[in-house]
Amino acid sequence: MSRQLPRASLGGLLYREVNDALNEVFLGGRFDSRPLYLVLDNQGRGDLADLLGHRGDEVEAYCCHVVGKKLDPAGDPYDELFAEMGAWALGGRKQLPPFTALLFALAHAAELMVSDGDFMASNYYQRLSSLVDVSPQRLSQHGKSTAPFWRLFSKWLADNDFHYGRPTARAVNANKYVGVAMSQAIVREEDRQRLHQMFEKYGFTGTDEITGVEVEQYVSSWVNTSRPTSQFKAAWKKAELRPRICEIVVDELDDWKASTASAGAEKSGHATRLSLVLAFRHDLLARSATLWLGREATLASVELRGAAGPLELGNSTFGGLATVEPRSAVDLDEALQEGLSLESTAGDRFWWSTRAAIPLSRSPEPRNPAASSHRSASTRWTSSRLPAGGLGGTGSRGPRPRSLLGLRTCATSSATA
Repeated sequence: MSRQLPRASLGGLLYREVNDALNEVFLGGRFDSRPLYLVLDNQGRGDLADLLGHRGDEVEAYCCHVVGKKLDPAGDPYDELFAEMGAWALGGRKQLPPFTALLFALAHAAELMVSDGDFMASNYYQRLSSLVDVSPQRLSQHGKSTAPFWRLFSKWLADNDFHYGRPTARAVNANKYVGVAMSQAIVREEDRQRLHQMFEKYGFTGTDEITGVEVEQYVSSWVNTSRPTSQFKAAWKKAELRPRICEIVVDELDDWKASTASAGAEKSGHATRLSLVLAFRHDLLARSATLWLGREATLASVELRGAAGPLELGNSTFGGLATVEPRSAVDLDEALQEGLSLESTAGDRFWWSTRAAIPLSRSPEPRNPAASSHRSASTRWTSSRLPAGGLGGTGSRGPRPRSLLGLRTCATSSATA
């Protein structure tokens, strides 16, 4: 007769099995150089279910239950895992982290809390308690003990040159211990996929370089449509969560750009969106501004067929910005009203469609004369009104109007025509 393992030993074996499976799902290379969130998407859930032999709708609860068996029954529940983390760190962190399963359980509790639309810390610890079978009072009392796990995990990702993923764990509200877990789940997989519709709706080109501050106006408009989930809308109502949500949107935009470029590279006859570019010329005698159509990229010249004759998409004028030339052969009046679609000799399509722009007006001069001597060399502009069909929300003040206009802006010291 075989000897039965003690309960503690059996719990340890199950924990290692779950931790190894989660490491394979999250750290197996799928998120190389991409933002890594320790919550499961559909693909990850299916992979984890296969590895552990559980149904997809049960595997998350099972993993959290196993983590609960690993937690200490008295005192600080994280003591044993903290000791294992210390040994792993002293050993040079050569293996995959032994505490990924713990972080997953913490993030999954936040995911359930976000689903509730109740962002109170008390709700988080109630959710976590139901998953790991530890009292919410003890979990709350020792919440600060989870911070070193998140901190070391993020450092380990960075020290490995983001080969396993880019760290995303940072507090999103005043309760930093709950807030770090929330950062993993505040925008769920379904919401991130729906953001791609927002990028299409507002005409992002795949070459846009946009900040969290700039993207907020787009999200503020889009959140009032029927496309975001109720959970996303509830999170957006929390002002303290908005900066973090905008960071996630920017990260998702980067992923969307990469997937769009990859899809285009894998097939011929694909469509590429162009940008409308506003170029400023400044010399001693005059100032001028010209419009171009192009794409922010360095590429081999592409021959295009235009209504008025052959065109070329290349970097002969702006270096890092490929423009459609000769500019005089493009009917910009018609393009600005109807859009533009061009086809290359290889059968690929390059296009630009019209979209609403926010008109800009010069900001009022400061009343304090001394303040004018410290003005930035760049002119400040503010949105004065919004045309029908444009973005919602209030005007944005600042020296970078390009994303609000739907235009690229660049400066040049030589003629651009």
